[in-house]
Amino acid sequence: MFTQLIFSKLYKINALKKMIILLFTVVVFSGFFMPPVSSFNVFVDDFEGTPGNDNIEGTVGDDNIDSGDGYDTNSGKAGDDNIDSGDGYDTNSGKAGDDNIDSGDGNDVNLGDNDNGAGDGGDDVINSGDGDDDNFGDNYEGSGVGGDDTINSGDGNDFNYGEAGNDRITRGKGNDFNYGEAGNDKIKAGKGDDTLTGAAAADKFNCGKGSDTITDYNKAGGDKKLGTVRSSD
Repeated sequence: MFTQLIFSKLYKINALKKMIILLFTVVVFSGFFMPPVSSFNVFVDDFEGTPGNDNIEGTVGDDNIDSGDGYDTNSGKAGDDNIDSGDGYDTNSGKAGDDNIDSGDGNDVNLGDNDNGAGDGGDDVINSGDGDDDNFGDNYEGSGVGGDDTINSGDGNDFNYGEAGNDRITRGKGNDFNYGEAGNDKIKAGKGDDTLTGAAAADKFNCGKGSDTITDYNKAGGDKKLGTVRSSD
């Protein structure tokens, strides 16, 4: 028995007003599912997803990805990418380049840069809506290289991690963990009981309403703080 099944998905291309079909081939042989024997993707610079659950991968150039609502997975690859994933539980990865990520409401994971090995972290901007989000300005394994990232997270219990570079983290309501790491970071807490960690270099902490904790405040090292705060240094 030999059966070939072809599944297709349509994406609208905004600028060109054309359709692209992504074809995936699955082969069933003797009643057993085999790995895909052939598949091909047609990639362009502008993608528009569906109201459902999309998986969109960009190019090595500058991409514009708008996946809409749903549980989406978007990857910009290299280049200066713009990713808008709408509402839903989304995973967005800008990878190398200066990327802008808007994830909307929902419990999202946003990675400004995530490459294995050495690389140059871009200056990324992450705007996450309401929900319990995990936001990473840089996520390079084995290099410590990072860009000057901006993370703006909405309401919810969020984890915000700038990593290397001079990062700016701004929070909404919720009990959040905010970590700047290496670089001269600016961390602004929102309403809630937040934890703020600047790590190395001269950091600026702006505490919000709630019982906030700065884990590594060091005035002699150039750190500054505004507002009422508990310090556990």
